Amino acid sequence: MLLVTAVFAPWGFYLGGHFHPIPYWQGWGRVHVAGAGGDYILFVRLEPSSRGSKMYLSTNLKGIAYLCTPNGERYRLSLGGSMARHLPVDTTGQSIYLYMSKAPSWIGTDRRPSLNFYGNWGDRELVLDDHGAISAVFLPDGTLKKEEHDRNHPMGKEIAHLTLKEGSNAEFEAACRWQMR
Repeated sequence: MLLVTAVFAPWGFYLGGHFHPIPYWQGWGRVHVAGAGGDYILFVRLEPSSRGSKMYLSTNLKGIAYLCTPNGERYRLSLGGSMARHLPVDTTGQSIYLYMSKAPSWIGTDRRPSLNFYGNWGDRELVLDDHGAISAVFLPDGTLKKEEHDRNHPMGKEIAHLTLKEGSNAEFEAACRWQMR
């Protein structure tokens, strides 16, 4: 599998501007969204993917994400994404689109929260904004809206700016535990 990635997606070894012996990138960051209850902590792990539509001229990504809310709730999210079709080996400065949602369980199809982020690769970081996604799915007290399109709580308009720094899941877990205090 590493050989296939090396041939067809060599940029996967250089996500975030430097070499990784295994083609994936992980990082985490904290973002403050006043209209959605306070600080959220997001962890992402992403890698090249051969899945996705061949109709669109983009490179596909897959992975996982974890979101820790101001109330200490934690969501495990399936992650997908895309970047330009023909990438240079060094992805620094390249644009990226990430989408993530809760995987449906066998007892239901609820995929909330569902979030989208748009941004660019930096040196060992992803600089993103959510186009109002966090404030659209979380209430002012930091709890998840009961319905995706709740008439009593209209769409959020607060755009959250987030920088994910390269880091480990253990660092994210520590930050999330600290937030729950």
